[in-house]
Amino acid sequence: MTDFKRIAIEQFEMNIQVLKNKPNDAVARSYMLGVMMAKHLTDEHVEMAKRYVIE
Repeated sequence: MTDFKRIAIEQFEMNIQVLKNKPNDAVARSYMLGVMMAKHLTDEHVEMAKRYVIE
């Protein structure tokens, strides 16, 4: 099984470094916005996201 928490932490740290150097980087900003919004997603949304990203 994929370790989503580990992947999320690694991506979070990577995007923080990008934003420190380039605060207007669209991809990093989009990722961070997704992280902030993720806590509001339902299980149905999470399963849908996994289906599109992983499968």
